[in-house]
Amino acid sequence: MLTAAHCVEDGDATGLTVHVGSNNNTQGTVIAVDEVIVHPDFDGLFHDAALLRLRAPTSVPKITLANAGNDNLEAAGTSVTVAGWGEITPVTLGLLAGPQLKEVVLKVVNDSTCHGSTTSKEAITSVCAAALLKDSCQGDSGGPLFYKSGSARIQIGIVSHGTLCAIPTQAGRYSEVNNTSIRDFITQHTGV
Repeated sequence: MLTAAHCVEDGDATGLTVHVGSNNNTQGTVIAVDEVIVHPDFDGLFHDAALLRLRAPTSVPKITLANAGNDNLEAAGTSVTVAGWGEITPVTLGLLAGPQLKEVVLKVVNDSTCHGSTTSKEAITSVCAAALLKDSCQGDSGGPLFYKSGSARIQIGIVSHGTLCAIPTQAGRYSEVNNTSIRDFITQHTGV
């Protein structure tokens, strides 16, 4: 299972579980995590990716992960979706987060607008997305940013960080799944 490294940066799987098979995080099947594998170049901000090796297999359909051929999905203005169980009002510090999975449609923001550069380390390792008063927020970290076309889903990002939530001039940052280092890390440990 793919997540953000900052969620599990200590690499300790003790007591970690995941819920699968339901859009309500109090239901579904609970599976223990046997191993946490953090991206070796994670430095608190960049390469914010980790893998959770589950104790038991799951029959839940897998999302397709972006590869180098999917750079077009990161073009400015592309409609993407982020999903999570996190905060819905950033000023309540988690008090209004509920058990129901939520999703919101955002638009990809170009690297120069988001990062002030197209060649900075952050621009190379992340993709940005925003929409007026819509965003991922606290509690959504590690969740997917994905492109939808009909029933097909392609994960292009992992919820990583941002400045508060839903601030009009501050796009959310998502670790770029098809960044060479992140994609190689995933393939090395999963074969995918």
